[in-house]
Amino acid sequence: YGWNWATIDVKTAFLQVPMPEDQVIHVRLPSDLPAQAIRLGLQSGATFKLKRALYGLRESPRLFNLHLEKVLKSLSWSKIDHGFFVKRNPDETPLAFLSAYVDDICITAKDLRVEIQSLTGVLKCSPHTIGSETPTTLIGSDYAYFGDHSTISVSSYLRKVPEFNSKPRTRKEDFKLPATSANSSSSPEEIKKAQTYIGQLVLSFCSFLVMLGKGLKSEVLPSVKFF
Repeated sequence: YGWNWATIDVKTAFLQVPMPEDQVIHVRLPSDLPAQAIRLGLQSGATFKLKRALYGLRESPRLFNLHLEKVLKSLSWSKIDHGFFVKRNPDETPLAFLSAYVDDICITAKDLRVEIQSLTGVLKCSPHTIGSETPTTLIGSDYAYFGDHSTISVSSYLRKVPEFNSKPRTRKEDFKLPATSANSSSSPEEIKKAQTYIGQLVLSFCSFLVMLGKGLKSEVLPSVKFF
């Protein structure tokens, strides 16, 4: 379609999600509360019932995804795949497309500003970025807009993946990552580096799935160039 797009970051996304009534979770404040918390009247060891999803809570990403789907449905968006949504005219022609990865959103539409205002009117978001020829990075991919088409590139991201090593690694025996058991002799820095590397590889694979059009369907691909 050649539409422009925008990237949107949902601010403190999990804290915008009310806890379901059937999920009762209590949290206990730590013993080393900062002075600011004590001045507010909070006490070490005090227990509170969660009213909103909390960062660090295992259920929070899932609860936010359900909340986002509910919000988008109220704005006439339809889910076409996990993390992908479409808004249509009465004659079923597309008005807008939206992809979401937790709190990172990319939206493209015939009337982009109207859709941005609609979405940011119900979700607290950081200032959005409108697509331009200057690449915008979102979830490891560089997006750019050139008036009649957009490009998506993961080249710069993939070049960063092997940075923790000084030379290319291709053999199985080269990928000797430190153990993470309690008896491991690896330092926390080594373990963190290994976990980061694995996460980057997984995210790169996911980016390639997006490049191949998984979830985007044939409706979007004609106006997108991948490299």
